[in-house]
Amino acid sequence: MKRTVFSIRLTTCYKTLKSKVTLMKLRSKLLLLLLSVSVVPTLVIGFNSFYSLEDLGAELADETTHALIADAEILLQEIVDEYGKLIGLSTLQLDMAVRVQQVAALKAFTLQDPPNQKTYSVDSFGNPETAHLNLQTLPMFDCMRLNGTIFSCPVSYETQAIIRSEGVSDAVAALQAKQLQLMNQTYRALSMAPGLPASRYFTATAQGMGGTFPGHGGMPEGYDPRDREWYKLALTSTGDVMHTLPEIDASTLRFVVASVAPVVSDDGTVLGVTGAERFVTDVLHEIVLPQAWRSDSFIRVIVPKGDSFVVISLQNMEDGTIDWNAQVEQEKFQDASEDFQHLYQQVKSSGVGVMDYVKNDQRFTVAYAPIGGMEASIVIWVPHDVIASKAIAEENVLKEKTALNALTIAVFSVIVLFVVLIISLVVSRVVSKPIMQLTKATASIGLGNLDVEVENCSADEIGELTRHFNAMIPKLKERLVLQDSLEVAKQIQQCLLPSENPTFSGWDISGKSMYCDATGGDYYDFIPIQGENELRLVLGDVTGHGIASALMMATARSLIRGGLQFREDPAKQLHDVNNGLVADTPLGWFMTFYCLELIANSGEVHWISAGHDPAIVVSSDGVVSELEGEDIPLGINTNWVFRHKGPQVIESGSLLVLGTDGIWEAWNEAQDEMFGKERLVEVIITNRTKTPSEICDAICEAVLAFCGTAPRTDDITLIVARRN
Repeated sequence: MKRTVFSIRLTTCYKTLKSKVTLMKLRSKLLLLLLSVSVVPTLVIGFNSFYSLEDLGAELADETTHALIADAEILLQEIVDEYGKLIGLSTLQLDMAVRVQQVAALKAFTLQDPPNQKTYSVDSFGNPETAHLNLQTLPMFDCMRLNGTIFSCPVSYETQAIIRSEGVSDAVAALQAKQLQLMNQTYRALSMAPGLPASRYFTATAQGMGGTFPGHGGMPEGYDPRDREWYKLALTSTGDVMHTLPEIDASTLRFVVASVAPVVSDDGTVLGVTGAERFVTDVLHEIVLPQAWRSDSFIRVIVPKGDSFVVISLQNMEDGTIDWNAQVEQEKFQDASEDFQHLYQQVKSSGVGVMDYVKNDQRFTVAYAPIGGMEASIVIWVPHDVIASKAIAEENVLKEKTALNALTIAVFSVIVLFVVLIISLVVSRVVSKPIMQLTKATASIGLGNLDVEVENCSADEIGELTRHFNAMIPKLKERLVLQDSLEVAKQIQQCLLPSENPTFSGWDISGKSMYCDATGGDYYDFIPIQGENELRLVLGDVTGHGIASALMMATARSLIRGGLQFREDPAKQLHDVNNGLVADTPLGWFMTFYCLELIANSGEVHWISAGHDPAIVVSSDGVVSELEGEDIPLGINTNWVFRHKGPQVIESGSLLVLGTDGIWEAWNEAQDEMFGKERLVEVIITNRTKTPSEICDAICEAVLAFCGTAPRTDDITLIVARRN
């Protein structure tokens, strides 16, 4: 009863004070606040502590247990989702590198008279007299043996090591060694590309020759790349990049996974296999769990097969325990519980989440998420008793301190009352003065005065706030200047793009570009050929976006405009543009490019594709085809010989659509998927009767609607042309 009356009186006092607080000065409000948060709670706690501390200890222990498990579920879901995406992203980067290797390997294998270059066999790396001069010793490439010994295996990032299998003739070995040596430039470029997770790059021919980069020795006798699982897996592909299960690296005896793809000639002959690999343990050991969980937790990469899981990777895989030519056994995991069935269905449907799991009378918190670009999922298991260990310990401590705290609060309540009253009066005066100064200075900045400065007379948090406030003002000035500069840069770059769509007899043409930043790296142009009834539609996409990409785009535009406006062979002109970009841009930066030649009043077209996605052709009745190319992007390889494709006749009423990957790679976070080319083709077919300008708008609107409120991460550029 007494406690109820006290609560009613306290509520009445609060309402009375609230009505008067708005009329008080800041100093009075601060004084009232300090008294409210210190004196009043102290008195309330002192009055109620004798009635509630014992129950509070038990409640806190129970709440802590539930809170720890809830926090653990949130943390685990964040960890597993983040690392699933990171591993998937690194897999995608590895796949892109293999695609570049495919192009380079095809060129090398089809060159019948390659230039003479010095080659280094794997055996030469073990001899100081024959090994490459510039060798590096890195722990990641140390060679292991089953007896536990480890020895250094120096590597070269300037050349690959050539492997010759038994039975390869001298003539074939000599020719293919020179062909493989042509891959060095591609390997070096990929190894220096930021963010690529590969530990090795390799290529093997169908005749048994191979190359591995960085160059190294330590390969076992009898090694034949054609016997490796990665080689056999690639032969089952129709050209796509494939992902291997873990296997043993022949030189280091470490567990590795690889992305591989076949090298296929124009007539369909498999010339060899190329790929890149990374160490399994390096990937899983990057997953960081709280220290208290690590010894009792499990991290697995699993794939649903049949009615069970196949465990393809474990965090506790130990390198150097299996011989190089042995088969890695895949562990299976299955039980008859409902928890397993729920987990199986979630993983099979690429779900992301966290759940409770009971196994052998032990409760676990299990988090799972798919690995992007793969059919596998990452799963983390943490026992409940490990998560709740902190709560159990805290409960014992609380019981011991409850009695002492009750007595302490009673004694100090009276003392705190008088001390806080004095401190509140002093602090309210000290704190309010600098706050008022900051308020006046802020109002002055709001009126446009950026020359103000607040005097700082203290070293506490308010003094720190004042210092940061004073330091903010010149940075704000710089930000305004930078914003103006970016606006000018945007205007300049917009001037580099066509100001209007061209008028070209027999064709209706429209182009559009949308940058995700103020400036971007996409480029399109309409270049008439001097003295001819021909028009060249060009479209390019520089890596990345922003100011750096915009500068490279401007450089590329200058080179392209200078060459493609004349009647000369565009393939030769593109050769010169490519050499200019290689010389003038940093390593790792490149530009995909597409040039489409139109003839007035004719459906005949020719084209060149430098690593760009093919042009999409949609006939008047909705039949879809593509104009593909085979060349690599600009800025990668000096003296690359570009090939002119065509002619091909475009029927009247048909559409030609060129676009950058900002369209089909636009990401929807809610659906966790990309826009994709299928949606793009569907939009084109649906709107094929509209004008090219309206089709451009329809595609952009569809992409923006797909992304929703999520910010775009890449530029969008496209050209649409209709044959009249």
